Amino acid sequence: MNWVEIRRNFPKQWVVIEALQAHTTSDHRRILDQIVVIEQCADGRTAMQSYQRLHREYPIREFYFVHTSREEIDIREQQWIGIRRAIRNSRAMLDNSETRLARRPKAYQEESITEESPFG
Repeated sequence: MNWVEIRRNFPKQWVVIEALQAHTTSDHRRILDQIVVIEQCADGRTAMQSYQRLHREYPIREFYFVHTSREEIDIREQQWIGIRRAIRNSRAMLDNSETRLARRPKAYQEESITEESPFG
C-alpha cells in the first residue's frame, strides 16, 4: 500500500505502520515506497506504546506511528555520531567506581579518610 491508500482505508486514526520498501533522499528525507498497517490505535499514546513494543521485539524492522490526518509523511533522518554511546559508557564507568568504593570494608573507607599523614 501507499500512504494515500492507507489514509483512505483508515481515516482519522492513529496507526502503526511498517515500511516494507523505503529509501533516503540526498536531503535526508525518508521516503516510504511500500507500507503496511500493523495496528490501529485508539490514541497517540497507545500508538507510541505499540510502536515501542514492536521495535523492542523486531529491532531490525522499520516501524512508524502516525495519524492519518496528515496528508504526507515527513520523516527526516538524523545522523548520530555516537554521543549516546559515549555518555552511556561514562555513566557506566561512574557507576562502577561508586560501586567499587561502596564495596570496600567500612573500616578501610574510614581509615583512608581519617588516617593521619606520617609526615606530620
